[in-house]
Amino acid sequence: MSHPSWVMISMLTELLTSQSGGMGKPSGECANDTEIISALPSQPYNTHYLPSHPTHVRVDMWVQAVTAVSELTQDFEIDLYINEFWEDPNMAFDYMNPCRHNISFDNDMLTKLWIPNTCFINSKTAKIHESPFKNVFLMVFSNGTLWTNYRMKLTGPCDMHLEKFPFDKQRCSLTFES
Repeated sequence: MSHPSWVMISMLTELLTSQSGGMGKPSGECANDTEIISALPSQPYNTHYLPSHPTHVRVDMWVQAVTAVSELTQDFEIDLYINEFWEDPNMAFDYMNPCRHNISFDNDMLTKLWIPNTCFINSKTAKIHESPFKNVFLMVFSNGTLWTNYRMKLTGPCDMHLEKFPFDKQRCSLTFES
């Protein structure tokens, strides 16, 4: 595929896969995905507790399309792709000498993990794309880095001033925070 997100996924996977650890198994033996998944998280885990240390979350987003602008309701619709990266030491598995240095999960795994509460606080509506299932990707890397990728459709406000039509300029904004 030539879609930019797949290029980014491939590059990121290659970059993080090259970081190998491995002290848990004798050399030559590696832990398969089943062994790793059964050992995660490495400590008792409560998704409702915030991490005990500051957590840096990197967020990348790009606009796929502005699908509508309405003068009547003074809002706009937008499709976004969002990537979030953060570290969770309880999800590290490099000590197990993994055969692969990343494992992909579906949306169900996210309910079992602490995830950053990032949101658009002024959106009128926000929905994660489904086709036919919720379109959320989760990858866990052996060093404990977590990566989510998802597509959203948002409706946001526009403070429109139409007095100078057709030479008017409108400002439509979304406020993102965690």
